[in-house]
Amino acid sequence: MAVIALCAAAATAAFWVQGRDGSPAKTPAAAEPSVTQRPSVPPGSSQPATTTPAAQASVGAPVRVRVDAVRLDAEVVPTASVGGAFDPPSLTRAYWIEAFGAPGAESDNTVYLIGHSWDNGDAVFNPLFDRATQTSRVEPGDTVVVTTDAGEVTYEVERAERIPREEVAQEDNEVWDVVPGRLLLVTCFQNNGGGDAFDNFVVFAHVLR
Repeated sequence: MAVIALCAAAATAAFWVQGRDGSPAKTPAAAEPSVTQRPSVPPGSSQPATTTPAAQASVGAPVRVRVDAVRLDAEVVPTASVGGAFDPPSLTRAYWIEAFGAPGAESDNTVYLIGHSWDNGDAVFNPLFDRATQTSRVEPGDTVVVTTDAGEVTYEVERAERIPREEVAQEDNEVWDVVPGRLLLVTCFQNNGGGDAFDNFVVFAHVLR
């Protein structure tokens, strides 16, 4: 089983997922508290409305992911590990780890969508958190819509957490629980001061029934 240990450097936007036998290149600082609150909406702007479909699609391969609350809308393509590591080749796409769950009302495992964030330009998962304030832009109750080759599947956000890579690398970490109907969006958490990122940013969501 692979372990998600994502990192995006300020200058290079490097991003990877290590195998269980990999170890972080550096020891991260003490864990930060969970981040579950998005910044206030600037005056004169409004949050887009979200809708819940009447029926959920059966299990299928994801092709797009949308989080209307933070205006994230991106293509999704499948990815597989090479020697236990994942290295998405694009900054602008999200990647579905095929070895785990597939999205859908009858999914029997956790679904993982991973993608870059970057503090020096555009990247697919930049909208998930605000680097300047170090806070999440997604909140509990926000919806994540995954379009698959079988139709649309809507998930509801439970929480967002900033988790040190070394904790994610532990087999007993909740990130690796087999949870039917769960979706995780995973990226690296960029530090306000720039430089290497040693933490993951994980959005936990569950399928709406």
